[in-house]
Amino acid sequence: MDDDVLGSVLAPLRLHGAYYSDWRLHPGWAVRGRPEPRALMHYMFTGSAVVTCQDGLSHTLASGDLAMFPRGAAHIVSGEQCDTAPYISDLLPERLPGASAVLSLGNVAADPVGRMLCAGLDYDPSAAQLLYQLLPDVLIVRARQLAGQQMLQHLLAGILDESDRPGAGAETVQLRAFELAYVLGLRLALATTDTVLGRAIRNPRLAPALVAINTRFGQSWTVPTLAGLTEMSESTFTREFTATVGARPAAYLRARRLLETKRLLADTALPLEQISTAVGYTSTVGLHQAFVRECRVTPGEFRARRRAARADR
Repeated sequence: MDDDVLGSVLAPLRLHGAYYSDWRLHPGWAVRGRPEPRALMHYMFTGSAVVTCQDGLSHTLASGDLAMFPRGAAHIVSGEQCDTAPYISDLLPERLPGASAVLSLGNVAADPVGRMLCAGLDYDPSAAQLLYQLLPDVLIVRARQLAGQQMLQHLLAGILDESDRPGAGAETVQLRAFELAYVLGLRLALATTDTVLGRAIRNPRLAPALVAINTRFGQSWTVPTLAGLTEMSESTFTREFTATVGARPAAYLRARRLLETKRLLADTALPLEQISTAVGYTSTVGLHQAFVRECRVTPGEFRARRRAARADR
C-alpha cells in the first residue's frame, strides 16, 4: 500500500539470509547471545523460558509465545533465570545465512522439558531508520495474541511441521517462512506495544508524510508540502508529527537524508556532489555542514574510516 509505514521502514533494512535452529530443551538449559546485526526470533513451542535482557529486565515465555529482538540485542534465554550461560556463537559457530541446525541443550540424559525454534535474519544496520532504532530490545507476542492472527499462527505451525518432516527444498522454504513470520510478528507486536514505530503505524493521518520521507527523501520536501500530503494544516501536522514521532518533521527528514548519505558513502564511490542531489540537498555545502553537525566528522573522513574498518576484517 502507498501508506504502508511499516513497509517503508523495513524495506531499506534488506532482511535476508535467515538461519534457524531447532532447540531441544532439557533441565538446566541456558544460552547467551552477544549483540549482533540480526533480527532474532524465539518461538516457544513447548515448555517455558526466561529471557533476561542486558538492562536486567526479565520476561517469561510460555508455550506458544514469540519473542523478537529487532536489533539483535544481547540477552540470556534459559529454563530458569540465571546470570551466566554458554554463548550461542560457541555452541553454533557457523550460523551462516541459509544454515540450520538441531541443538540439544541442558542435561540431555534427562527427559526433555521443552522445544524452541530460533531464527536470525541478517539486515543492514546502516539503513536502520530512527523509527526502527528506537524499538525496544525485545518485543513479545503472547500465545493469546497469536490465536487471533491466523496467518502467523498457521505459518509458525507450518515451520514446525516442515522441521519435523522436511520435504524437497525444505531449507529454502523455512528461511522464507521465517522472514515472513518476523514481519507478521513485528506488525502484531507493534499493534499493541507503546513504541514510536507502533504509534506511527496506528496514526493513519501521518502515514502519507512518513512514507514520503522514508522512501522519497530525495525530493524537495518542506513542512508545508508534507503537511499537504496529510490534508492537515501546517501547525496541526507539525504538532501531531512531533508528538507521535518524537522529532519535528524537518529533523526527521534530515535524519533520513543523513542515514542515506552514510550508506552511500560506505557502499559506493559516488562523489559528494552526486550524493547531495540523491538525498535531496540543493548544495554540497549544505550536506557537508549537516553531516559534520550530526556525525562530528566530515563525509570524507567517514568514508575513509568505513573503508579502513572493512580492510581490517
